[in-house]
Amino acid sequence: MLSCDQHDYLEVACVYRFELEVTTTDGQSYVGLANDVRYENKTQCLVLESGSEQHTVAIAQITSLVARTDNPYFQRVEVGF
Repeated sequence: MLSCDQHDYLEVACVYRFELEVTTTDGQSYVGLANDVRYENKTQCLVLESGSEQHTVAIAQITSLVARTDNPYFQRVEVGF
């Protein structure tokens, strides 16, 4: 589960539309522009845009975030369970 501080990184990434690499608990990796944090089917999700594709990742399943966009806020965030 993301802490409040870690959740703030997602919000910043969406506001500035950072390119992120997101890894989930099942080992999947997704790369795309951070677009939105929203609820889908009562699950809070991060929405990534990759070209014409859109990936919706359950925030509770995220284990790491890597910013591929240079920025002063974060480069890598590891989420502990």
